[in-house]
Amino acid sequence: MAVVVVPAVPAAADHTPVGGSHGAGGSNSDGSLLGWAFAGRALLSGGGGGRVPCTFADGRQGYLWVGATWAGNETWEPIIGEGIEGTAIRIECRLDGEDYPIGGPYDSDIYDFIGIEWVPTGELDAVFEFALEQLDISNPEIATSPSPATASLVGIDTWFWLDGGMVPVAETISVLGGAITVTLTARPVSVTFATGDGATVACPDGGRPYAPGATSSCTHVYERSSAGQEGDVYPVTATVTWEGAYTVNVGGGESLGTVERESATTLPVAEGQAVVTR
Repeated sequence: MAVVVVPAVPAAADHTPVGGSHGAGGSNSDGSLLGWAFAGRALLSGGGGGRVPCTFADGRQGYLWVGATWAGNETWEPIIGEGIEGTAIRIECRLDGEDYPIGGPYDSDIYDFIGIEWVPTGELDAVFEFALEQLDISNPEIATSPSPATASLVGIDTWFWLDGGMVPVAETISVLGGAITVTLTARPVSVTFATGDGATVACPDGGRPYAPGATSSCTHVYERSSAGQEGDVYPVTATVTWEGAYTVNVGGGESLGTVERESATTLPVAEGQAVVTR
C-alpha cells in the first residue's frame, strides 16, 4: 500500500485513529478531537465530501473520503462525553474521492487509509455543551450597583449587568494538518438574573453598567433586607443562554442550538435611611 501524504499528519497503521490511539477520555496528538466532532458531521452529510485534496507518495492527486466504518461504537463513546451518541468514521485518500461497493475494491492503487475518528451524531445541545467545555468558555462575572462591597438598600433600584458585556467568542480548529478547518462560534443571546429574594429579571442585552443619569431595564427593587439569609446576603445568579454554530472551510456547517451556563455572586441588602455610594 502506498503511503498517503497529508501535511503534518503522520502515516498511520491500519485501524489506528489519526494522530494516535483514542482511549477513554483521550484526544488526538494534534488536538483535532473537537475539530473532527464537527468536520466529520459536515463531511458525512455531504458538505465538501470528496473535494479535500490529498497526495499519494508517488505524487498522484486524490481526494479525501469519509464514511462509516465497521468499528464498534462502544469503543469510541467515552472519547467525547458520556451520553452522546456517535459513530466511528473511516478516513481515506482516494483517487476519485468516491464511494466503492461494500467489500471492495480495496486496491492500494486507488486508495490509502489515513485513520479512524469518532463523530457525535446525537443531540446537538449536548455536543455544543461539550464544545464549550473544551474551549473553556466561561461566563462573564455578575456586576451590581450598589456593589456587594457597599451593600444595596431596600426600596431603591439595584442595577445588574454582566461585567464585560455580552461578548461572542470564536475558535478555529484545524484537522489533517490544516487541510480542514472548523470555525466554532458561540455568542450569549440573553441573561436572566435571579435576585435571591424570589424574583427574576430578564435582560436580553445583558444589562448595562451604572452611570449617573442613565437608565436601565435590568434593575430590581428589594422589599426586604438580606438579614437572616444565609451569610446575611442574597444569592444572585445569572443564567446566560449561549447560541452556537459552526462552519467548515470545505463546505457544510449548522446551528448548534442553545445551552445555558450559570454565574453566581452574593449581595447584601440593608434596610434604613442612608446615602448610597455607587
